[in-house]
Amino acid sequence: AAVAVVYAAFASYRVPEAMQPPPGVETWLFFDGVCNLCDGFVNFVYRGDSSGRIRFGALQKHTDLLRSKGAGRYAEGGEEALTTVVVIQGGQVYTRSTAALRVLAVMDQPWRTLAVFSVLPPALRDAAYKVVAEYRYAIFGQKAQCMKPSGDFKRRFLEYDPREDEDAAVALQAMTPTATAFDAVLCPRHSLCSLSPPLLTPTLLGVPASSLPRHRAALR
Repeated sequence: AAVAVVYAAFASYRVPEAMQPPPGVETWLFFDGVCNLCDGFVNFVYRGDSSGRIRFGALQKHTDLLRSKGAGRYAEGGEEALTTVVVIQGGQVYTRSTAALRVLAVMDQPWRTLAVFSVLPPALRDAAYKVVAEYRYAIFGQKAQCMKPSGDFKRRFLEYDPREDEDAAVALQAMTPTATAFDAVLCPRHSLCSLSPPLLTPTLLGVPASSLPRHRAALR
């Protein structure tokens, strides 16, 4: 019994380590974007990958990329379209249970340890995977369209364009109302009363716009 425990402990460390991609190689996880079970798995991976080593993409959105990597048969319109998650690490393509285990291997602990199940026969692992995949819509449901991630989660997707955030920041700045002129002209004791209202802005006065009511009360 003690030998079995030692062997299991050794395997739980060595197997995930042996499954690591080469240094500098990202792990790309492609999934069915309308599948609730797949979305749940992607969210689980995101939360368990603090190093950001895994990037995501919906199978429906990356047909050309998948074809260029030799995995076009699993993209939308392919012979085995949307039947499995696909993991690409450099030039290597993994599917079904092996793909899921490859993802676990690069996640944080304790999830990384689960990659030890890769020692089971692939045929056995994939048989269970295919059953779940076949009935995933019936059991877990599906959405009308692919998920729309936001925030830091969005930045982990292959289609993310940093210019989107820049455009959003510019749009937000344009929507921010210009601070109105400070009404110090109504205050006979204020040293800047001689300035006309359009020139007397909170920026000029060094007063945050949010604190204008407090400053007005203090000056009157």
